[in-house]
Amino acid sequence: MEITIEGERIKTINDFHLEIKKKLTFPEYYGENLDALWDCLTSSIDLPVTLIWRNADRSKVSLGDGFNSIVDVLSSAEKEIDGFRVRYI
Repeated sequence: MEITIEGERIKTINDFHLEIKKKLTFPEYYGENLDALWDCLTSSIDLPVTLIWRNADRSKVSLGDGFNSIVDVLSSAEKEIDGFRVRYI
């Protein structure tokens, strides 16, 4: 399954968490922080899944260091979870 996040819509960290929660159908109790992101990626998604972050460069500008923190979690998840991939386009 492919899930696409549109970077033009991700202008704040909160925008990212709301979008990822919706697209990956995270549970209602999703805490909308990086620890909760890790927890849900490693326990609450149907695999295989490829997360496509379209216009990621625009999100990077908007989110600053927050973008790098999110990418760190997603990269770690790619390494740890068989069947989870991320593409930045």
